[in-house]
Formats: sequence, structure tokens, C-alpha cells
Amino acid sequence: MINEGRMNRFKLFFLPLMICLIGQSCASQGSSISPSPTATEALPTAPVPSTILDPSQLAGQEIAFAVGDVFAISLPREGFTWRINFANTVIQPLTPPEKMTDPDSPGWLFQALAKGKTDVRITASAPPCDSATPCPPAPPITFVFTIEVK
Repeated sequence: MINEGRMNRFKLFFLPLMICLIGQSCASQGSSISPSPTATEALPTAPVPSTILDPSQLAGQEIAFAVGDVFAISLPREGFTWRINFANTVIQPLTPPEKMTDPDSPGWLFQALAKGKTDVRITASAPPCDSATPCPPAPPITFVFTIEVK
């Protein structure tokens, strides 16, 4: 029979050794486990816009940016599903495609891609009537302004 002291020494020596060997074996077989970022490693972040545009204040105006500038277009009003149209040869959306109808704060994120001009048209369906009686159809809510990249 093995005495208790010998068993404890066995556990203290061989258990860590076995764990180390198993860990090396997994690593050499191309384990898909990746280390988690440490406090010193930078996590990817969204670019910070130099300007936040308010479409409700820009009707018919032209706003200029330089190639490479990052800017945001704020959500005109919350609670709507928005459509935003623009020439993607002039400005490039940085907002993920699934967020283009309802972006997070500060709004739609864009980067000025190439020299040129594009009209930006932001549209939402009119809100439904609050009354029990039907109301006439209302025109969509629309904001239009121009971005020039110089």
C-alpha cells in the first residue's frame, strides 16, 4: 500500500507535468484556441468622425471634405426605418450593412473616398396616424444635401 506522503508527492510532481505535456500536444496539433487580448493589446475600434452632420440642418447645402476624412451623419429622428442613398464612388460607408437602416450613435459613419460630389438623400416613411379614423397618406420624410470631396 502506498503511504499518503508518497501519494501527495506523486500528485505534486506528475500532475503538473501531465498538464504541461497535454497542453503542448494540443498546441502542436493546431488548436483553434486563441489567447485573449491583454490589457496592453489594442482592440479594434471604429474610427472617430471629425464632423457629425445633422441632416435636418443641411437641406440643399454643400459640405466639403478631403479624401480620407471620416464623418458621421446623425439620425434625423429616432423610431423610423431610414434609407440613405449616395454615390459609393465618392463616399464609403463604414457603418455595417445591417445597421444602415437604423445606425447606432453617432449615426451613419462614412469616409471620403475620392474626389467628386454626391447628393445624400435620407428618407423614411411618414409615421402612421394616431387617431382611430384613417388619415390621408402623407409624403415620406426626406432630407437632401451634397457632399463634395476635394
